[in-house]
Amino acid sequence: MINNQVVKGGFKTSALLMLALTGCQTVNTNLSAPSERVPDAQPAIFIGKAPTVDDLQNYHWQLSSVNAYPNSTNPPPSDHLKPQIDNHKVTLDFTQNRISYSVGCNRLSSGYRLQGDKLQASTNAVTTLMGCGSLQQSETWLAQQMHSDSQLSMMIMSWQTHAMLQQTLADGIALIWDGILKPEVKYGKGETVFLEVKPKWQYCDNVTDRKCLEVRDIHYDTQGLKTAVGQWHLLDAPIINYRHDESAQRVLRLTRYRTPPTDTKGYGSLYKLDSVIETKTLAK
Repeated sequence: MINNQVVKGGFKTSALLMLALTGCQTVNTNLSAPSERVPDAQPAIFIGKAPTVDDLQNYHWQLSSVNAYPNSTNPPPSDHLKPQIDNHKVTLDFTQNRISYSVGCNRLSSGYRLQGDKLQASTNAVTTLMGCGSLQQSETWLAQQMHSDSQLSMMIMSWQTHAMLQQTLADGIALIWDGILKPEVKYGKGETVFLEVKPKWQYCDNVTDRKCLEVRDIHYDTQGLKTAVGQWHLLDAPIINYRHDESAQRVLRLTRYRTPPTDTKGYGSLYKLDSVIETKTLAK
């Protein structure tokens, strides 16, 4: 008999990797058994290995679910955290010396130490200072989890392009992270480019209803002065970490990775947003 309480996100877990997770309530999985006392819920079993620092920093991690005991001393604030999980907003990244995370508002980071499968983050966190409204409770909760000692177990799958990471806290709460291999690891070093993006989406062709961004290349010299502007064209390629809206025209600093066409659904390039360096808001 296994009973779990789970705050679920968008992660689909293989039955070979984890025991079946229940829904958001305690459920008796053996319906034919006689009535008996239901024991405390146990977190789902995860079969993996202790990760190395390189393993952790090779992936961009998105929280997919939270497994918790019913009597956990610090349960997750599911009302506000679950929508962020469902929308892949709760993220985690490692570098050689620092860990950073977010619930979709501020970005918090601190130093950390990894010894075997034990993760210990410094309590001196650095954070941006945006007001988070209803997300404040979720942000505080995640910070408390990340700055508590935890145990890590990792499994790499799908030709190393995806991975799963279970982070188990002392009170039994387990954070399940879905890892996507970073493009700089998969494709090698990219090149820095600048694209100006028009506000309005355009149809990519006359056959489908796919929409593309209308962009043009911008070139700068070593002093940061604009030296050349390209022709407007449709960009039929993804931009990682960029969410477009039609309220403004922007200039983006991007890293471009050359990719095999079969690896990116026909695209020859993959772009990752570094920063927005210019914004021109449209007149209302």
